Amino acid sequence: IAHDLAPPLPILFVARDRFGVKPLYYWASPKGVAFASEIKQFTTVDGFQARRDERGAWDFLWRDFTPRPRTPS
Repeated sequence: IAHDLAPPLPILFVARDRFGVKPLYYWASPKGVAFASEIKQFTTVDGFQARRDERGAWDFLWRDFTPRPRTPS
């Protein structure tokens, strides 16, 4: 993660493992954005509350992926 907060336009650059071994997850809220390589790391972020998306789980188990809008593109 690299950032430049200088005006006129703040820039945030985020990259993941190029071979896809470690995924990159993000969580956005009005307070800010958090990045992690495991979802369980978000449990320490103030305001994060995990919830199950049963349709998303079904799509993943039967299709091997979760289509939009249940996942970011």
